Amino acid sequence: MEMHMVHVSPAGDVAVLGVLFRHADADSPANAEVTKLLAKIAAEGGREKVRVNLGSLYDSSAGFWEWTGSLTTPPCSGNVRWLLQKGTFGVSAAQCEAFRDHVGGFPGNARPTQPLNGRTVLSFDPTRS
Repeated sequence: MEMHMVHVSPAGDVAVLGVLFRHADADSPANAEVTKLLAKIAAEGGREKVRVNLGSLYDSSAGFWEWTGSLTTPPCSGNVRWLLQKGTFGVSAAQCEAFRDHVGGFPGNARPTQPLNGRTVLSFDPTRS
């Protein structure tokens, strides 16, 4: 599962923080903030803006990849600064099912992978200077 948190500056610049999730286990238990987020989305009827504790959904020690790309949903406009966290968080089977119900199943809101078209993907590792 992947979550995109879209940020738009007052000037209209767009940045997306992508966070990856995997099935929960002893090393990566289910993320409690995801449960709260999915419950709030369900209660409010869908696509309204919701406030989340970003610190519970992002690990600044994990590092990230960065590139300039486009939105994954219409209008699929470009010049978007992407940051994809390298680390993952755990999600339970119930959380995955709630998410699948929200987006309408696979492929849901997925967009096919796009070619690099000359873009550079940068890697940041906070453990290296």
